[in-house]
Amino acid sequence: KCAIPAVNARKIDSAATFIRAAAWAAIRTNNARSALDWLAQLPDNDGASNILRGAALIALGNAPEGRLRLDRVRQGGRAEHRIEAELALVEGLVARHQMPPAEALKRTERILFLWRGGEVEQRALTLGYDLASRQHDDVAALRFGGMLLRYGEPGARAAEILAACQQRMFGILDPARRHKLAEAAGLFWDNRDLAPTGPQGDRMLDLLADRLAGAGLYERAGDLLGYQMRARAKDVEKGPVSVRVARLYLLGGLPGK
Repeated sequence: KCAIPAVNARKIDSAATFIRAAAWAAIRTNNARSALDWLAQLPDNDGASNILRGAALIALGNAPEGRLRLDRVRQGGRAEHRIEAELALVEGLVARHQMPPAEALKRTERILFLWRGGEVEQRALTLGYDLASRQHDDVAALRFGGMLLRYGEPGARAAEILAACQQRMFGILDPARRHKLAEAAGLFWDNRDLAPTGPQGDRMLDLLADRLAGAGLYERAGDLLGYQMRARAKDVEKGPVSVRVARLYLLGGLPGK
């Protein structure tokens, strides 16, 4: 309330940024009706304001009118506004259980393919992670979670997302889960920066090394444990790991290594 006199003292062109920011905060805190009241001051053909009007209307249960507002932007707005309108539509319909999760995930993937950076990418990554988690799609959840932790700002959720990603990595590497070895190895390598430290991290590397050796990929298994020996193992632990590495290279026909 203390900001209202300062905003009202500005001409509408310079006040618009503050009005839209307040409207967005209102929508995020379940005050969509207030958002619509504030947005009434702004032109009806303003794309950024129509994204917020559409999101507010969907939040209030008026999906047809909300979609109409968002469709106007999706069809005729600037590139960034078109992407944000699509994201607002998916977010709003998912929140009200009016879009199947599989369709929502597909549309979120497309948004991330078309757009990088800023709040739009942050929201899309968060939505993709939450949708994949609800569908128990460990591969997609790990991919979205990894990108969110590396490039986004998960804030208070960072520890929760990291722990969940680490559990998914264990599951993907587990032979009982029947993920193909090439997929499991690729996912581990792409997300190795998320692996836990200490014994848990070593157990994860051991799981993958055992699977590689079981498939006859002895050199790959030896290289992986060699990485563990160089980068992770303390001096007192290097001996036993070195013996395992040597055995794998011998099995792979590489006595020189």
